[in-house]
Amino acid sequence: MIRIIEKKVLIPTIFCQNKINISNVKNKLISDIEEGIKLKNNFSYKTNVKGQMTDWKYFNKNNEFISCLKNGCDDLIKLINLEDAEIESSWGIKISTGDYTKPHNHIENIYSGVLYLNDCEQEIIFDELNLKVKILEGTFLFFSGFLKHYVDRNLTNQDKYAIAFNFKSVKKWN
Repeated sequence: MIRIIEKKVLIPTIFCQNKINISNVKNKLISDIEEGIKLKNNFSYKTNVKGQMTDWKYFNKNNEFISCLKNGCDDLIKLINLEDAEIESSWGIKISTGDYTKPHNHIENIYSGVLYLNDCEQEIIFDELNLKVKILEGTFLFFSGFLKHYVDRNLTNQDKYAIAFNFKSVKKWN
């Protein structure tokens, strides 16, 4: 006998928007993205990011980015438990004129996020939350990995730079 239950289930959702000061590392991080998108192992135009992109783990050990990540997560630690999560991937993005990001999620990860390195006329859109966030330098977003998000086509002549990241769940057995 097959039993099928079909029902919408509400699950807790995290969305945090913070503003951090990146003025002392912004140019270095943008330069790192420019270097990373030139490497053979880049993922430019090969993923949901229809723009230039470094490889998936390009920023995992970048001291400037890790410092920004810690700064962005400082207030979060008071609200959510990050002890069972660790950085899984972090990659640089350069969105130029005509580039965009397709609607997608990072469902295989517990949390995702993005740090914007410069102001841009674009917005990141979260339809499930009925939310649009203007992209400004130092905007730090941290959200549940299952949330769909995207960015419409860049209609300006200004490049947008960002570092996206994922946290995976890790079990610490005693």
